[in-house]
Amino acid sequence: MMAMGENQSRVKAAATGVSAPPRAVGSGQQAVQLLLGVLRGQSWFIVLALSYMLLGYVLSRLYDHPFSLLLYSRFHVAVYLALIVTFLVARTARIIFKHRPERPLTFVWNDLMGRYRVPKRILYGLPALLLLPLAHSAHTSLKLLIPVISPFAWDEALAKFDTAVHGGTAPWELLQPVIGTPWITHWIDYLYGPPWFWMMIFMQFWFTFTLDSQRHRFLVTYFLCWLLLGSVLATLLSSGGPVYYGQFIEGPDPFVPLFSYLDSVADSHRMLARLSQDYLWQAHIERNLSLGVGISAMPGMHISVGFLFVLVTWRLHWLFRVVSVSYLIILQIGSVHLGWHYAIDGYASIVGIYAIWWAVGRALEWRERRLAVRPAQSEPVDEDSLAR
Repeated sequence: MMAMGENQSRVKAAATGVSAPPRAVGSGQQAVQLLLGVLRGQSWFIVLALSYMLLGYVLSRLYDHPFSLLLYSRFHVAVYLALIVTFLVARTARIIFKHRPERPLTFVWNDLMGRYRVPKRILYGLPALLLLPLAHSAHTSLKLLIPVISPFAWDEALAKFDTAVHGGTAPWELLQPVIGTPWITHWIDYLYGPPWFWMMIFMQFWFTFTLDSQRHRFLVTYFLCWLLLGSVLATLLSSGGPVYYGQFIEGPDPFVPLFSYLDSVADSHRMLARLSQDYLWQAHIERNLSLGVGISAMPGMHISVGFLFVLVTWRLHWLFRVVSVSYLIILQIGSVHLGWHYAIDGYASIVGIYAIWWAVGRALEWRERRLAVRPAQSEPVDEDSLAR
């Protein structure tokens, strides 16, 4: 029975990314063992993150380019604290109004420590909490380095292929008669920006602290999304996108009419896309490493993250599926209509993310089977002891 319990604990560890270590003698030793169990259980994610940061540092030194791991640290701390406080206030209010306990502080404390298992969530979330902002900073450093390693040379080929795929007409030209109205463009511009950003942040936050069985799959997939698509493929298919086509490709710029329209909209509406595009271009020519900089069209990371949102919400209520798929369609349309991407950038992102999600899922299943047949060596620790 003890062996069976140990094997079940190991299988659960593979899915959640938390390995249950042996029971230790004494609270100090047990705490160390629990921490080692967390590190073992999330070793894939940790190794990938550290390797990515090392790669960014080495390449930046090799090409004498700016590099930082701290671009987003203060921002992540501020946002995560705000989300945590919001959750605590909301849950406390719900508990008090629902149960009306005689000793509200004690009741809330017991709920958070026991039923909601806050210590366990914090312990499990430490690797992602610490490494994600560092890895995002490494990604920004590497993104700014892309044209140094591989100068933008794919735009002409991608634009021609994009037109060929859509029957000989550029996708933006197909969309223009349908959505080429200032108020529609303005709303697409907004939906493409802040909602996407907060969706990404909330997904990070949720899967950092959740005890859901999909957390490890999400974290590894999310990280590989930025590593394989946002860095490796973006360098191999180095391109600036329609907005910078004329800056990198000699000859006629087929996207001049699109941006003439967008600039006319910007005269009467605040266009976040045009402001961001100017910001990125200025950072590019000045080699200025700051928040969110770097030019890259293929693949589209907005679409990558948007499709990952579809995948993680697919098993939930049908309404989540409708919302996530609808938003993905808006992102795909917006990426073309606002001149950020060729349509095929988004298609490649969807294929790439699905392949990574599938491969990570199969790899974790293999890990579960491997751990399930491993002979038990010691009594498993009671994971819920973290909540007491």
